[in-house]
Parts: sequence; structure tokens; C-alpha cells
Amino acid sequence: MTAIRRGKVFSFLFVLVLIFASVDTGYVKAEESAREQDSKAVEQESNAAEQESNAAERENNAAEQENNATEQESNVAEQEVKATEQVKLSAKKKTLYVGQSFTLKLTGTKESDTITFGSSKKSVAKVTKAGKVTAVKAGTANIVAKVNGERYTCVVTVKKKVAVKDFVITFEGNELIDGNYISSYVGNKCQFAVTDISPSNASIKTGKFTSGNKSVLTINSKGLATMKSAGTAKVTATVDGVTKTFEVVVSEPKNTNLVPSLDYPKDYKEEGAKYGEYVKINEKAKGYEYFIYSGEEVLPLKISTSDGFSITYKVLDEEIIAAEWGEWKEDNKCDLELKLKPLKEGTAIVEVYDTEDESVRVYIVVHVLRAGNTVLSLETTDEDGLLDDGWSLVIDTQLETTRKLRLTTDKGEAVVCKIQNKEIVSSKWGKWNKKGARALTLTGLKPGSTLVTVYDKNNPSLSQSFYVVVE
Repeated sequence: MTAIRRGKVFSFLFVLVLIFASVDTGYVKAEESAREQDSKAVEQESNAAEQESNAAERENNAAEQENNATEQESNVAEQEVKATEQVKLSAKKKTLYVGQSFTLKLTGTKESDTITFGSSKKSVAKVTKAGKVTAVKAGTANIVAKVNGERYTCVVTVKKKVAVKDFVITFEGNELIDGNYISSYVGNKCQFAVTDISPSNASIKTGKFTSGNKSVLTINSKGLATMKSAGTAKVTATVDGVTKTFEVVVSEPKNTNLVPSLDYPKDYKEEGAKYGEYVKINEKAKGYEYFIYSGEEVLPLKISTSDGFSITYKVLDEEIIAAEWGEWKEDNKCDLELKLKPLKEGTAIVEVYDTEDESVRVYIVVHVLRAGNTVLSLETTDEDGLLDDGWSLVIDTQLETTRKLRLTTDKGEAVVCKIQNKEIVSSKWGKWNKKGARALTLTGLKPGSTLVTVYDKNNPSLSQSFYVVVE
């Protein structure tokens, strides 16, 4: 019985084990199934997210393509606008006199474009297929250029013309020699002009110039001529159909040197001015130096030249020196008289040069000096007003250390006090008064005697000397 019971117990336990094992396996399988389902769910969610991302990317690509298309359209439109803006008419308005003409041009178009011109009033202004507009009678007309459906308008005002009857030709502001001739030199540039157009209310106020011999002379329409080579050229000026012709003779430059010198009359006493030493102003130009005292009338110079023509001058310091040419000497046209008038003290430079060849040039340096005194007197400030013994001055240091003198001149300034031995005496000037006088104070330094000289540095011969004795 006991054995039977044990067998039943073992059987029961075995069944329980099988049941638990079965249950545990079911749990494991269920858990694995759940995990598998979770994994599939995650994968599905990931797939869904990826699909959403792909959809968003497709939308972005579509938007980008749309933006690119819009940008391309905008660029095309901008290019079209720019192309339209670049098309311009050469003039929007123009004033003409009857008979005058000009040509309108349309820029910014393509070669394949067809351009047409038309006039709103052909009786006032007419236009050709090429755009040449001609004034017919007084009035206003619109000249229209058409291209690619666009219209471009120029308003043309036509006035009644007052014809030119006469005019004058000038050369550098001067009239021509005998009205039809001038001479010049190779390398020179000259400005011609038309002036005094008559009648004064003439419609045309400008002229044009042409050269008949361009190897000798070239000239632009405004009258600026350049001399090319030696020879003769005929130049024609035209104003409103009226023409005048004149002759220009071009020569090689003739002045090769300029030499200044004093040009005083033979009986002139050369006291007021003197010829100075040669001065080198710079490496390329010669310089000459002269002196003149203020108060002199002029410094007369003679400028010796090789030819005498086309010589001019320029004063660089007009406050100090004034200049003018003297009389023209018919017997000697190569020597020119140049008068220099001193205005005030100082140094001035005068340039004399050939206008046809400015490398031919000379510099003149003029020093204007203050005129010397003609009166110079010394007196003490003592009661007698005279120097002691007439020629000496005593400083008694027991009584005083200084003595004062009064200097009187007619022009003042430029007065110097020279002391032979400055260890014995020192000097000090006072200020000039309105009467041309000033004080000179002498101070005794130590016992002894020394010579003192007071003189005009511009006229050293005007002086007064005396001894100073210090006791």
C-alpha cells in the first residue's frame, strides 16, 4: 500500500511538473510573441515616420522647383525690363534753325530689330528712315522712333533763322595782321576764334575751322591749331555758310638765347643800382641777379635775343616789382627794353621766355633794398647835447654806469652800432620815434677806452665815430 501511495504521489508530482512546465512555456511564448508584436509595431511606426519624411522631402523638392521656376521667370522679366530700359533715344528735345539738321539715334536695340522714324509735322521738321531730322519752318514737331512696339519721342523746336553776314577772326585774342595773316613757330599751339558776328541777333553764334595744309598746321573745329612743320597753310573759318580764309606762316623757332644786361644811359651815375654776380637758379635755366634801392624810378634792363619776336615776361612777386616793356627799337629789334619798378623792399623773380619755345628762358632775381640815409647825427641827452670834447664820451662809474645818446636820421632803420671792444662797453637801441630818432644807451662794463662807430649799413660812408672812456 505504501508503495502504491508513493507511486501515486510521484505521478501526481510529475503531472504537476508537466503542468508547470507547460504553463511556463506558454508564458515564455506569450512574452516572445508580445515582444515580436512590439518590435513590429516599432518597425511600422519607423516606416510610417520614414514615409512622412519622404513625403515632406518630396514637398520641399516641389517647393524648391517652384521657387526656381519663379526665380527664372523673375530673371527673364528683369532682363526684359533691362533690355527695355537700355533702349534710348539720343535726344529728347532739340532746337534748330530753319535749314539745320541733325541725326537721331536709338541705342540699346538688336541688329534684328526694325526701327522706324516719323514726324508729327512734316511741314515743320522732316525725318529720313535713317533718323536724319531737317528743320523746314518755324514751329514744333515730335519726331518718333518706334521699335518692338515701343515709342521714343524727341521734341524738335524750329526757329526762324537770322543769317550771318559777317564776322571777325582773332588769334589769341588779337586780330590778324592786316586781317588775313599771322606768323608762328613749329611746335606752337594757337587758339583762333570767331567774334563780332553780325548782325548781333544772328541765329548761329559759332564757327568751324579747317586747315588747307595739314602737314604744316592742324586745327580742330573749335579753332585750336598746332604748328607741325615750317611752311604756309591756309585756314578757312566758316560761320553759317559765310567763309573767310587767312594765311598762317610757320617757321622754325629763332630765339636760341636770352641775355639780360643793365641798360643805363651813358651819362648815368651808377649809384642807385649795380649788377650782381651770376646766380644759378636751377640746373636748366640761367639766372642773373640785380640790386636796386627803393625810391629808384626803374631798373632798366636790356634783353638781348636772337630774333626779338614772341618774347614775354612773368613777375612772380608782383607786390615787390612791377614790369613793363620799353619802346620798340626799330633799328635793333633783337634787343628788348624791360623796365622793372621797385614797389617795396624784398626779393622778386622775373621770368623772361620765348612763347614759341619755352625752353628758351632766363630768370632775373631782383633785390629791392631800403634806400640809405643821407643824414645821421649823434648827440648826448645832456644839457649841452654834445659829445665830451666833441669826439669822446666819458662814463664815470662813480656817478653813473650808462650814458644815453640820441640818433637822428632822415629815413631811419638800417643803422648799426659797432663797438671795437665789447668787454669795455655794451650798447642797446631804443625804439624809433615818428621823427626818425631813437635812443642809444651805452653801458660801461670795466675801465678802459674803445672806439664806437654808428653807421648806415646801406650807406656805410654815412657814419660817426667816437671814443668811449670808462673810468
